[in-house]
Amino acid sequence: MGHKNTIFLVLVATLITKEALATQHAVGGSQGWDASTDFNSWISGQTFKVGDQLVFKYSSLHSVVELGSESAYKNCDISSPVKSLSSGKDVVKLDKPGTSAFPVLIDDLQM
Repeated sequence: MGHKNTIFLVLVATLITKEALATQHAVGGSQGWDASTDFNSWISGQTFKVGDQLVFKYSSLHSVVELGSESAYKNCDISSPVKSLSSGKDVVKLDKPGTSAFPVLIDDLQM
């Protein structure tokens, strides 16, 4: 048996430099942080502000990391993440303007 890692990347552009009333965004909507979720569709309906929170809900076969640069995102380089999360229900506060990237790693057992 081996492990296979699949990476799904979502970029979140944080707009507005002034902190306002925070909103919690359930990443992926009702489907959560899952490979079957249409993240492009989900993200197109969202507006993010500094102070907002991203809520990642996912199974134990997943994990979430925040990448530190656009270059890391473009190269799928997860070797030096800013944050690494694996509780199944993680909250990330958007504390500065700019773009953030969050890949999800999915471990599938190969038989």
